[in-house]
Amino acid sequence: MSRFTDTAGRDWIVAVNVFSIKRVRVALEIDLTQVYDADGTDILTRLANDPVALVDVLYVLCRDQAVERDLSDEDFARAVAGDVIDQATGAFVEAMIHFFPHRQSRPLAAIWARVTRGDERVAEALLDRVEGGSLDRLVDDQVTKAIMEMDNALTSGRSSHESPVSSD
Repeated sequence: MSRFTDTAGRDWIVAVNVFSIKRVRVALEIDLTQVYDADGTDILTRLANDPVALVDVLYVLCRDQAVERDLSDEDFARAVAGDVIDQATGAFVEAMIHFFPHRQSRPLAAIWARVTRGDERVAEALLDRVEGGSLDRLVDDQVTKAIMEMDNALTSGRSSHESPVSSD
């Protein structure tokens, strides 16, 4: 079973089965059985990159638990933030992979492994740039350029007969 814990410390079980897929289809007009969109994007990547849509799907999948806890979809959504988004995404993906037969689940698992490795590489590269000082150099260059442009604008804004203010 796939699980995640929200920011309020509540555990949620994410179950994907024919009934829950039907619920999502009716409630959100998202067909979880359509593994790929018309543009070739897989459903896992699409939902992982759209936390709002993902939380909507998760709420529908966990609705019975939410009703038992007297939580609305808004209450549920408020408790999914930060690292919980990653945990919830992982639980959803795991549940989706286990739903499909082996011939479909193997490619989905491989896609997801590549997506997560890619996300980690992007985060590491960004962190390296920030910590390596290249972002600081870029900001410094932009500040210097802005100061030079302001200085040029102020200098060129003087009429030809005006002289700069003396320091006397």
